[in-house]
Amino acid sequence: MHPPIGRQQPGVSNRGQKAGDMVRLDQKLLFEARSLCNGETLHRLQELISAYEQAVNLHNRNCPRHEVYQMQSESRLRRYVRNSQGADIHGKTVIAKNLARNAAIKSSELTERYDQLEKLLAQWDRKNRSHVRLPRGSN
Repeated sequence: MHPPIGRQQPGVSNRGQKAGDMVRLDQKLLFEARSLCNGETLHRLQELISAYEQAVNLHNRNCPRHEVYQMQSESRLRRYVRNSQGADIHGKTVIAKNLARNAAIKSSELTERYDQLEKLLAQWDRKNRSHVRLPRGSN
């Protein structure tokens, strides 16, 4: 008896360990791989995705030497996606740190400028109070 085709843990292949086990394409993996496509990565990703889809197809059709699912293509695609996502996270982290550093510098500059303005306002206020004579009894 075959296991239900729809049962699959996210991010984990439902590899056919015995002859006759059906293997489903991991749609989440394919989506993540396709979302990485750009001019630089298109050819490599097309090769990896095609090899993965072909391995699943050959296994599910019980082709000779593919009765047991050959998972090398899937592993290569998963590794490529994971490494690309890691590089993307690293790049975004560097950008975020730079933005935070620049914001801290601007904040420090603004605080310094604010303090200068407060001093000027206090000086201006003292100067104007000394020139203004209040009528008697208005205190």
